[in-house]
Amino acid sequence: MLWLALRFSLLPLDALAPPPDAPSTPRAAASQGRVVAANGAARQLGVAPGMGLASAWGLAPELKVTERDGAAETRALAGLACWGGNFTPQVSLDPPAGLLLVAAANWHLVYVAVISQPDCVAHLRAGSAQSSGQFSAAKSSCTPS
Repeated sequence: MLWLALRFSLLPLDALAPPPDAPSTPRAAASQGRVVAANGAARQLGVAPGMGLASAWGLAPELKVTERDGAAETRALAGLACWGGNFTPQVSLDPPAGLLLVAAANWHLVYVAVISQPDCVAHLRAGSAQSSGQFSAAKSSCTPS
């Protein structure tokens, strides 16, 4: 059986309310005094996950830090799992920021989705130049039951 593992390393940031500032503003999500996710602007200044907040602010004094919201991340991951259900009936959550999808029997659906829904793929890939090729979390309109 072929599994597709998706890791949403920016989920702690993407799950928060959209920022009122420009995308070029360095932002990070933190937990217990440590950075857990940083956007592309923050990464360009040297901010990285695992770094203490004092060190992060030393590198980027203009860094906007928001406390991680585990409940929002769980909701976002559940929404992504619902989205994944469009491609395969077997989707497993891999908290805190991952999904596992059975892809072997349904690989043609993934191919069709990439071809027929390029805007969705572009949304997932948004900011790739700023985030070292990592995918951003997608917002899902479905509600998990």
